Amino acid sequence: MPKKMLFDLSEFTFGDEGFEVTTFADIVDENQIAVPGQEVQFYVDGVPYPHGADPEQTQIDGRARRKLSRLSIGNHIFEAVGRAGLHQRKEKAIKPSLSLERTEPVVADGSAETKVTAYASMQNLPVANLPIQLFFQGDPLGSPKPTAEDGRSTWMFSRQLSRGNYEFVARIEGTTIRARVLAL
Repeated sequence: MPKKMLFDLSEFTFGDEGFEVTTFADIVDENQIAVPGQEVQFYVDGVPYPHGADPEQTQIDGRARRKLSRLSIGNHIFEAVGRAGLHQRKEKAIKPSLSLERTEPVVADGSAETKVTAYASMQNLPVANLPIQLFFQGDPLGSPKPTAEDGRSTWMFSRQLSRGNYEFVARIEGTTIRARVLAL
């Protein structure tokens, strides 16, 4: 007879279908022995995931698992619900970090050139394939660029600029980083 449910999540990753996580629910009896064949429904923010999906079944090891994808940046509530009142809930945030680096501008013939690199990471690991939009003085520079395997996207920037302060902004959904540039 099912007695207890243990619930956990893997670390978040960023894949082809956005942010992903795998959920695990282990069901054991009163002697802490795995109970196979039990239904477990997984929820994200109160909605069965994926919408309309049948519950997962615990395997011989008593574990049910489901990969959740297309998760957005922000706070989420993850739940596993089994029969006989078994219910576990975890709150976790998907919050990548974004930093912006640039080289000092090189000025030649009135044109300033600099290299701007955005770096995306989560849990101290680079996030690959995350689209980052770079702006200069509020205007987008081309289309969003996905980060490479090392979590970096790089832009070469060259413009006719007079002396003054200028601003680069890197943006991913939910995060904005600003860097000021002084043109010589």
